[in-house]
Amino acid sequence: MPTPRKPVPFTRPFTTAALRAFDLTPGALRGWLARGEVLEIADGVFVPSAQSDLNRWRAICTSRSVTDGTKCVSIRGAAALHRICTPVRIPQRHDTDPRPRDLVGVPLVRINGFLVPTRIHTALELAGSQSLSSALVPIECVLRNGVTQAELVQLHDAPLDRRRRPRSASLASAIRHMSRKSGSALESCSRGLIIESGLPRPEQQDSITIQGYRYYLDIFW
Repeated sequence: MPTPRKPVPFTRPFTTAALRAFDLTPGALRGWLARGEVLEIADGVFVPSAQSDLNRWRAICTSRSVTDGTKCVSIRGAAALHRICTPVRIPQRHDTDPRPRDLVGVPLVRINGFLVPTRIHTALELAGSQSLSSALVPIECVLRNGVTQAELVQLHDAPLDRRRRPRSASLASAIRHMSRKSGSALESCSRGLIIESGLPRPEQQDSITIQGYRYYLDIFW
């Protein structure tokens, strides 16, 4: 009789090291790959093909940082887990695993088994080295999703933190101009461009009535 196929026991990304916990061999993994039951989403990182939102897992698993949660994922991966909008262009270092010395003093939390920088730290890292219009994107995304009073204090204190590298004048400007009313990343970016251009700061998210019709305005003067 043929050997029965081993079902895929994983529901999250895994590496070959995790096979031993289920008394499985690399042969089982090769069979899953051949039958399309498992996809390799990064070097040595696999996920069941039935797993929803594979693109999100790929963003998180840019390398072998996803194992048993003892290593910290990249800033881009942390942004995906925290559901933080990212600027169009981010530094290459945000796509790579942080080195142990890079984690000194970095506040970490665990999400779905992944070790990641906190939401505020991730947003501030994404906002650093950016123009005002790009820096507003991750910061206002965090504000839209709701922040605690402690997180607000961390945001306001960030420009004063001399340990933060790189330091950016636009980060301080983004903290000064940040708003809870921006409804999307594009609104944040557009308002940042308006401020950078020296135009008057617009109002946000109000409605006007003209001839009996109500119109809702994202930004207006």
